[in-house]
Amino acid sequence: MAPRKRSRTKIYCHYCDVYLSVNTPTARNGHMTGVKHKMNVLAVWKKIMPKPDQPLPPGLP
Repeated sequence: MAPRKRSRTKIYCHYCDVYLSVNTPTARNGHMTGVKHKMNVLAVWKKIMPKPDQPLPPGLP
């Protein structure tokens, strides 16, 4: 009997509009801490919260 292949579920990032082909904690962490991802999150939050008196979510520049 052949060994079962593990499912390779791709993770989708709504902020970056990309699929992460490697579903490991290290790959997800690398993506979430990347500059492009942080800038995309910042751009989305600026659209959602255009008022200057509202603070940005923690962890963003």
